[in-house]
Amino acid sequence: MKRTCISVYLVLMIGGAVFSLVGYTKGKVRTVYMQICMVINMIYGIAGIALAGLMLYTALG
Repeated sequence: MKRTCISVYLVLMIGGAVFSLVGYTKGKVRTVYMQICMVINMIYGIAGIALAGLMLYTALG
């Protein structure tokens, strides 16, 4: 149960980063607020990818 909740949260973290990146590039929104949000969400997404990797490493190793 705990692993499932963490996995869902990781998917949401990575999905939020992808959504922010797409909104920034395709939506042509170039405000300072959007730039700050994109940087924060990309850091959040990278952390999600790293945590997913750690989760896979501990599950397989």
